[in-house]
Amino acid sequence: MNASDSQKGLWGIEKNSSEATKFDQLNYAYVIASAAALIGGGAVFASQVPEVREIAEQFNIELPRFF
Repeated sequence: MNASDSQKGLWGIEKNSSEATKFDQLNYAYVIASAAALIGGGAVFASQVPEVREIAEQFNIELPRFF
Protein backbone atom coordinates (compact mmCIF):
# COMPACT_ATOMS: atom_id res chain seq x y z
CA MET A 1 0.00 0.00 0.00
CA ASN A 2 3.06 2.23 -0.15
CA ALA A 3 2.73 3.26 3.50
CA SER A 4 5.57 5.23 5.00
CA ASP A 5 7.34 4.03 8.15
CA SER A 6 5.59 6.73 10.20
CA GLN A 7 2.20 5.63 8.85
CA LYS A 8 2.96 2.01 9.67
CA GLY A 9 4.03 3.03 13.16
CA LEU A 10 0.86 5.04 13.68
CA TRP A 11 -1.43 2.12 12.83
CA GLY A 12 0.81 -0.54 14.37
CA ILE A 13 0.84 -2.74 11.27
CA GLU A 14 3.46 -3.87 8.84
CA LYS A 15 3.54 -2.76 5.21
CA ASN A 16 3.58 -6.37 4.03
CA SER A 17 0.53 -8.29 5.28
CA SER A 18 2.53 -11.52 5.43
CA GLU A 19 4.69 -9.86 8.11
CA ALA A 20 1.72 -8.76 10.22
CA THR A 21 1.30 -10.42 13.60
CA LYS A 22 -1.89 -12.18 14.72
CA PHE A 23 -2.66 -9.15 16.88
CA ASP A 24 -2.38 -6.86 13.85
CA GLN A 25 -4.73 -9.09 11.88
CA LEU A 26 -7.27 -9.26 14.72
CA ASN A 27 -7.01 -5.51 15.24
CA TYR A 28 -7.69 -4.93 11.54
CA ALA A 29 -10.69 -7.30 11.60
CA TYR A 30 -12.03 -5.57 14.72
CA VAL A 31 -11.82 -2.13 13.12
CA ILE A 32 -13.56 -3.32 9.94
CA ALA A 33 -16.30 -5.14 11.90
CA SER A 34 -16.85 -2.10 14.13
CA ALA A 35 -17.18 0.19 11.13
CA ALA A 36 -19.64 -2.20 9.45
CA ALA A 37 -21.73 -2.42 12.64
CA LEU A 38 -21.75 1.36 13.00
CA ILE A 39 -22.84 1.86 9.40
CA GLY A 40 -25.51 -0.83 9.68
CA GLY A 41 -26.85 0.59 12.93
CA GLY A 42 -26.92 4.06 11.45
CA ALA A 43 -28.84 2.79 8.44
CA VAL A 44 -31.39 1.04 10.65
CA PHE A 45 -31.82 4.15 12.77
CA ALA A 46 -32.06 6.47 9.78
CA SER A 47 -34.70 4.30 8.13
CA GLN A 48 -36.97 4.94 11.13
CA VAL A 49 -36.67 8.75 11.07
CA PRO A 50 -39.79 10.22 9.42
CA GLU A 51 -37.83 12.84 7.49
CA VAL A 52 -35.54 10.20 6.01
CA ARG A 53 -38.54 8.09 5.05
CA GLU A 54 -40.11 11.09 3.29
CA ILE A 55 -36.95 11.77 1.30
CA ALA A 56 -36.70 8.09 0.35
CA GLU A 57 -40.30 8.12 -0.84
CA GLN A 58 -39.55 11.11 -3.08
CA PHE A 59 -36.93 9.02 -4.87
CA ASN A 60 -39.07 5.85 -4.87
CA ILE A 61 -36.75 4.08 -2.43
CA GLU A 62 -38.48 1.60 -0.16
CA LEU A 63 -36.87 1.38 3.26
CA PRO A 64 -37.47 -1.68 5.45
CA ARG A 65 -39.36 -1.26 8.70
CA PHE A 66 -37.61 -2.71 11.72
CA PHE A 67 -39.98 -1.53 14.43
